[in-house]
Amino acid sequence: MSRPIVFVDLDDTLFQTLRKCPPDEPQAHLTLGAQATNGAHSMMTRRQKAFVDWIVATAETIPVTARSRESYGRVAIPFASHAILSNGAVILDADGTVDPTWAEIMAADLGAYEETLDALLALGRAAAENTALDVRSWIVVEDGLSTYAVFKQNDGEGERLGEVVDALTTGFDLAGWTVHRNGNNLGLLPPVLSKRRAVEFLLGRLRAVEETRPALGFGDSLTDLPFLAACDFLGLPAGSQLARALDGRPAGEGAD
Repeated sequence: MSRPIVFVDLDDTLFQTLRKCPPDEPQAHLTLGAQATNGAHSMMTRRQKAFVDWIVATAETIPVTARSRESYGRVAIPFASHAILSNGAVILDADGTVDPTWAEIMAADLGAYEETLDALLALGRAAAENTALDVRSWIVVEDGLSTYAVFKQNDGEGERLGEVVDALTTGFDLAGWTVHRNGNNLGLLPPVLSKRRAVEFLLGRLRAVEETRPALGFGDSLTDLPFLAACDFLGLPAGSQLARALDGRPAGEGAD
């Protein structure tokens, strides 16, 4: 029997910050999903933990996340295969080392966007300062390579991040870029960077050994949908940004 491959997002799919956990779930029943440097650890509910145990035990489970290598190192789930990090900029092999072939591809493709990312970051910061919007922002860097830009609001839940988007779309032609906005998280991804591209690369390698292996994808946000569509079957958490969009509710409510 062909062993399934599960490509799964992490934050707000397998775990979430404590404030997002269901109010009827006793804290004593929660399991650590990932540690945070500021103490706001991410937790799994009992059902999430049961789901994680199931997919890790029965399938080759591969995280597909926006987390950097540093942040992924604080995830408590014992994954035992590859990992796709920084929105597809990095692929780790099963032993935790960087896949050299993918690293070479990304270095060539992302190198052309380094100056643009710096300019986007500066413009977004200036727009926030001009409108008295308190944000923290940075470029995710992996092994010296700039991958994508991030903005988060310090004094709210991301309600005003649209002002940064407006400033950026006025100052730059973002055609082909992914503008990921989900709760208090705004990510700006160059056209060459996507979770889907990394999933397709890795899936092709795994199926070169055994072509019949089914691929399942799980994710919570609208920007997860492209990588989910690269799989044979897909799923999403109830109440997620994707679930709200499918249900006809505003997709931007609630999640990071």
